[in-house]
Amino acid sequence: MLQDVFFLPSPEEVIKHPEEHMVREWKNLQILECHTDSGGTATVFLQTDGERRRYVLGNGIELHPNGDGSFTEPQKRETLSVSHI
Repeated sequence: MLQDVFFLPSPEEVIKHPEEHMVREWKNLQILECHTDSGGTATVFLQTDGERRRYVLGNGIELHPNGDGSFTEPQKRETLSVSHI
């Protein structure tokens, strides 16, 4: 049976490209309660690492913001609409 194999970068690779091997620390800026297409609810977190912002679910799945203020969950392709900020 095959298992996933993960290779750690060599020290030389980390020295050449340290930004690619840093662990980002995300801080919550805003918490939004959303309704899903299927009638459920979900909590969405607006986070920043100091350089960029992202919207994520509590399980860490990154969401795609839509132009109308809603979000798309890429794995289920479900739309989340904001109900409370």
